[in-house]
This record gives sequence, C-alpha cells and structure tokens, in this order.
Amino acid sequence: MEAYAADVADLSKSVDYWNPGWVGCHCIDRQMTNRKCLAIYLRRMAGKFSAKVSEVMLAAAQKYEDAYAAWLEWERHLGKDVRPDAWDVPENRLSSAAAVRKAIEHEKAAAEEISKALAALEL
Repeated sequence: MEAYAADVADLSKSVDYWNPGWVGCHCIDRQMTNRKCLAIYLRRMAGKFSAKVSEVMLAAAQKYEDAYAAWLEWERHLGKDVRPDAWDVPENRLSSAAAVRKAIEHEKAAAEEISKALAALEL
C-alpha cells in the first residue's frame, strides 16, 4: 500500500490505475472491501470472547472501519466512477495518496489491537 501511495503521489509519473500491469489494479482494489468485511467479522465475533478480548476486537473493528472510510476517500478522488481524466489532476492524486496513507495508519492501529486481543486470550 505504501508503494501504491508513493506511485499515486509521484506526479512525474503518468499512471493509469486501470492498466492491468500496474500495481493499483487488483492489488489495491481488494483493500477497500476487505476492510469492511474485517470490521463486520470482528464485531460479530467479539461477543464470543471475554470482555477484555471483546473490547480490543471492537477497537480493531473500528480501526478497520476507519481504514475503509479512508479507502472511500481515495475512491472519491480516483475511483473508476470519477471523471476519466481524474488521474491527470494533481490535486486528485495528492488527495488520493493522502487517503491511502491514512488507511495505512488505521491498518497499523488495527493490527496493534488484534495483537492485544491475541495476547489477552486465555489459551
């Protein structure tokens, strides 16, 4: 994801997100929906564990929701339903790259919460 954000923000490159050989197409597209699914899964499963584990699972779910919101922000600037020349607009690319970086931060925070949940499990 970091490589993708760097590519998007590098205005010296003329990139086409929908070019099948480019890192953005299949590698990145799945990030968006997977984050929403992870949040739903963690929320549904949280009640099956102790209160302590449940609490951190819910915190991780929220971070994945936040990551999903950041991906929606990316999509608002460069998604396939945006005007065809969106990739040629520097503001779109820079805003999109910032959204991906925000998603990365939420991902890291979610991973930290999941680590806490795993540590709190009484196996």
